[in-house]
Amino acid sequence: MIPEGSALWPESVAELVVEGDLESVSAFWLTASNDLLETRIRSSSRFDYVSPDERALVNKFTARTARYNEMMTQSVRRLGLTLIKVEPGESTDDLMLRCLERLFE
Repeated sequence: MIPEGSALWPESVAELVVEGDLESVSAFWLTASNDLLETRIRSSSRFDYVSPDERALVNKFTARTARYNEMMTQSVRRLGLTLIKVEPGESTDDLMLRCLERLFE
């Protein structure tokens, strides 16, 4: 089973991975630079083609995403959990292989 999502905060999952009795439980978090997140958000929202009001909403969402990313990254590092950085231009297949490698280290 692979649960995923922003609701899986590192402190909650750490109890299963670090302190739990489940030897087969692994966890890692994907992160990216704020620049990459902004680029992807602007592209998917068609930022250059929307109204000023819509751009303001996209900008707020981008700022919130960057803050979440920073907080999550700090939490993962503080707990000594695994963080995998998504690189610009990296294919989904390459990212998947990196994730699988980390699971079986």
